[in-house]
Amino acid sequence: MTNGYDDRNHDWGGQPNSFEEAASRKPLKAKMERFDNALKVYIKNLPLDDRAACNMVLEQFASCGVIQHHLFFEKKLAGQRIQQGLVVFTTEEEAEKATTLTGTEVGGQHIIVSKFRQFSQPSAKMVKITNLCVETNEEDLWNLFENCGTIKFIHIDRPLNSSSLKAEVHFKSEKCVRKALKLDGKSLKGNEICVSCLINEKEEQKPSKEYPVFVAGLPHDIRKEDLIKAFGDCGPIKRIKIIVKDVEEEGRAVIFFMDSESAENAVTCNGLEFSGYVPSVTQREEGMLQHQFLNPLFVAGLSRDTKDVDIFLKFQDCGLIHDIKFVASKPGSLKKCYIEFKEPESIEKAMAIEDLSVKGQTLFIGRTREIWSVQHTAPKPKKKKKKKTLDLDINNLVDEDLATPCSKKRKLQGVVEQITEDANESKLEADSPLEKKIKKKKKKKSADV
Repeated sequence: MTNGYDDRNHDWGGQPNSFEEAASRKPLKAKMERFDNALKVYIKNLPLDDRAACNMVLEQFASCGVIQHHLFFEKKLAGQRIQQGLVVFTTEEEAEKATTLTGTEVGGQHIIVSKFRQFSQPSAKMVKITNLCVETNEEDLWNLFENCGTIKFIHIDRPLNSSSLKAEVHFKSEKCVRKALKLDGKSLKGNEICVSCLINEKEEQKPSKEYPVFVAGLPHDIRKEDLIKAFGDCGPIKRIKIIVKDVEEEGRAVIFFMDSESAENAVTCNGLEFSGYVPSVTQREEGMLQHQFLNPLFVAGLSRDTKDVDIFLKFQDCGLIHDIKFVASKPGSLKKCYIEFKEPESIEKAMAIEDLSVKGQTLFIGRTREIWSVQHTAPKPKKKKKKKTLDLDINNLVDEDLATPCSKKRKLQGVVEQITEDANESKLEADSPLEKKIKKKKKKKSADV
């Protein structure tokens, strides 16, 4: 009997992403054989950091038949630590007998035992629970529904970016389901839960699915937290698988959404900038495998009105250009693009260009996307200086404050005198000929005196 437990460092084999991965992974000391799925049983709701409880489980399962292999491991889902296990028997009858141990209390918790994909399809003997608190575990649901009847299986969906959880509880009979529906609206860990069941046969035959989205062209040091932040608004994410084969190569990831609408929303992010990279987002795995740049040259610092024709005219002497694609950028910031040449020698010629400017804007080029990570801000337009205008108030001009300089005051008084003379002349023109003669005589007399 092989054992996945290491006495030296008290490790149950790391953190695989699923039961199936745990069954096919290599043990710590020896190469593990491949076993038929019909011989495997999976154990959930085990106590954390309790080796004695795991040994007790092995003793219970040993009564069902001969154990070929066993493995206990810990995984972290939505920030919650979970202990799980895998046991492989020699015959299908022994594995079937082991499933009857569901509900056995080990270390203060009721273990849940199932075969490979035994409860993968919905049925009339199950209920759905929504609006669960993120801290809810299988033991909480067991304690809530144990009075309804015999529980066969409990599964909790733990999206990585959701504020609430969903769960399924499978019972032995439909009579238990009717009792469970009466718990609709009951409070569990501060949340008022919703309990429902399948209504029609069409929905009963519909299998539960995951909707994968394949993302390529990511940095090699990408983390799950970064992908949750980038794609979290598209919809609830069930799990994420990151693929990085080499440090020098680009990273890839598979994001599993819980519904098709969320996956379609994620595809709309194709071509958007992400940490200086432009990932390819598709719903087909072939699209991820075909995402390879052809002799790329990355360009930054382009003005907002730059077109692909401007780039082509600038770099056409370097060699045959296969494609030019711009990168979506924030409003007000400079544009970015990459050029795909047919020959790798064209990149060397482009790097040797001295006058790198298009439409008066200096360009920055590089062989990698790192040139995009540098912040190239657009120059701010110069503000035109407004001409100062002198507003004169004729009524208050003479009574201006005495603190005004004398030279400035004289100029202002001259302007006032000129305005008054012009007003008198215009008034004189408006008088009748007789009145003009009388006024002229009066002026002469005053002059003679």
